[in-house]
Order: sequence, then structure tokens, then C-alpha cells
Amino acid sequence: MSRENGGAIFNKHVHRKEVVLISDWRLFVAVRLDRPCRQLLTQWCEQIRSTGWDTFGKWVHPEDYHVTLFFLGACKPEQVPYLQQQLTRVAGKQTPFTLKLNGIGVFGIPRRPRILWAGVDGDVPTLNALQEKVVQALTPLGFHREDRPFRPHITLARQYKRNDFDAEQVNEIVVSTAERGAEWMVKDLVLYRTMWGRVPMYEPMAVLPFRWDDQGGER
Repeated sequence: MSRENGGAIFNKHVHRKEVVLISDWRLFVAVRLDRPCRQLLTQWCEQIRSTGWDTFGKWVHPEDYHVTLFFLGACKPEQVPYLQQQLTRVAGKQTPFTLKLNGIGVFGIPRRPRILWAGVDGDVPTLNALQEKVVQALTPLGFHREDRPFRPHITLARQYKRNDFDAEQVNEIVVSTAERGAEWMVKDLVLYRTMWGRVPMYEPMAVLPFRWDDQGGER
């Protein structure tokens, strides 16, 4: 079901298992990483794979590394200007902040994980507050928040194919062979579109820059 609001069509209810029409776009809001952090994560993955933990169904392309704030799901193309308008308002009230990479973790069955991810540290309270502002800005348009708590992370790989994964050992590999704690400054929000069959798979539809304080020199 849908309704009209200001001339745009918005989903009344957005569910994870909804039927997606060919004409629909699958969108999400995220913060991106800078190039040095993407390169470091690539090194982590290369080290993990070279030591035998390589049997994941899919490894994420480095250009697709991000921290998801709000998964929107199926959207109509005509919704994008309204989404961008709301996200511009959120970004315009946010100043840049710093995050850093922090180790490896998994979602799913520990020995056969569904997701391999890199952790996020640094100014996580600001990240959490930003995520809540994004959700509050977009839920009036018909999008619904996840039932589970927000857990910021960067997906590296999906669907491990064996039953012998050892996250503790994988973390030891990362600690012993690669630099940890790389920081990056979060400067904007990004509205991404999933492009099935493409590599990289996520296309930025809109980049919404944060404001700078007086010391930053820009607004």
C-alpha cells in the first residue's frame, strides 16, 4: 500500500521480506570510509584469506565498505529528492567526527558465521546519535527502524562455507600482521543504491556534507 505526500509516493509499510518490483530501487543511508582505511581493511582481508579462512561465499569489494545507518529497502525513484531533502537537514546540523577501525567480529553461528565484520571505535556516541537522527528524519516518510539495536560495523564477507571458523584466531592474525586503530574523519552522509550484478555494488545517489564549525573554516 502507498500514500501520496507532497506529490511523492511513499511506502506506508516497509518490510525486509516485501516483494521488490523491477522498477524499485533498494536504498540505504550510510557513512563511508576514507581511502587509507579501505586499504587497511583490504590488507586485513588479504591476511585472513592467505592464512586459510577464505571460504566465504562473498567478499565485499573495498569500494563498498561502509557503516550502514538506516536500511530503507525498496523505494521508488521519485522518493529520492524527498529523502535527500530530509538527509540534507540532518547533515547540515552535524559537524565532522572521528571513527577508527577496531578488530574483527562475526554475526550468526560462530563456527559458520553469516557475516564477517570489522568493528568501529572512536566517537561512537556521536555516530549513535547521528543514526537516531537519520531514523527520526525518515520514519515519517513511511520507513521503519530495525527491531534490533544499532550495532555499527563494516561488513567484509558473507556466508562462511565450513564449520570451523575461529574469530579469536582471526583477530590474532589481524593483530600480528596488520596495523590496527586506523582513524578516519566522517564528513558526510551518503544515500546509496544497491546495483545488483555490478562490482562495486553500491552506487552513491547523494552525498550530503556536514557543516563545519568556526575552526573548520567552512559551512
